[in-house]
Amino acid sequence: ELEYFGVDLEGDVDPDGFMGLNPDVRCGMSEVRITPHIKCNASDEEARAFVEFIKSRCPVSDNIANPTPIVMSSIVVE
Repeated sequence: ELEYFGVDLEGDVDPDGFMGLNPDVRCGMSEVRITPHIKCNASDEEARAFVEFIKSRCPVSDNIANPTPIVMSSIVVE
């Protein structure tokens, strides 16, 4: 029985990249760390396996781990 599931996210970013101050520094994060929080009546081993399953099916993790094309369909100027 799952009572609660949440995730804390933390990452490292060098502002010189996204501010355009250093062309050798990437604009995005150099690392993203996740800390899952789970409250359930499962054993520790079962809870860890559940978290690994969630990680393997997470669309956000997939998009971060794998290059995803970004398509700008139009620009709306108002």
